[in-house]
Amino acid sequence: MKLLLDANVMISVLVASEKEHITAVMATNMALEKYEVLLTPATFVICHYFIKKYIKQAEKRERVIMDLIHFQYTTENDTIIRQALQSDFEDKEDALQYYSALNAGAEMIITFNIRDYQPYARLPVLHPTEFILLEGQ
Repeated sequence: MKLLLDANVMISVLVASEKEHITAVMATNMALEKYEVLLTPATFVICHYFIKKYIKQAEKRERVIMDLIHFQYTTENDTIIRQALQSDFEDKEDALQYYSALNAGAEMIITFNIRDYQPYARLPVLHPTEFILLEGQ
């Protein structure tokens, strides 16, 4: 089974505040144990930006960037970009994440911003805490 981690979850894993960081790391580790975990190319670029901005030590920054190698990546192509642009999603970055997930065969999305997906998503969208509780059963 495939699932997509939204960019905000990965940012929280890599550079966020303690509360969100712990939740995001727990959800990510649980997902990696059981699922094929997907990121989009946009997530890679967004994470790279935040890593460069907030991690000042070059050696540590490169180690964190290399952690992104352990994930599978979706594709972003003409069709996916057009779907995102023509969608009713207010946030087109979320639309890009969503249509990349659908195209890759993901069966769920984990995000801190559930409400951005809610009215439009045709697959389950879970907060990291919900995912942890669901997987812990």
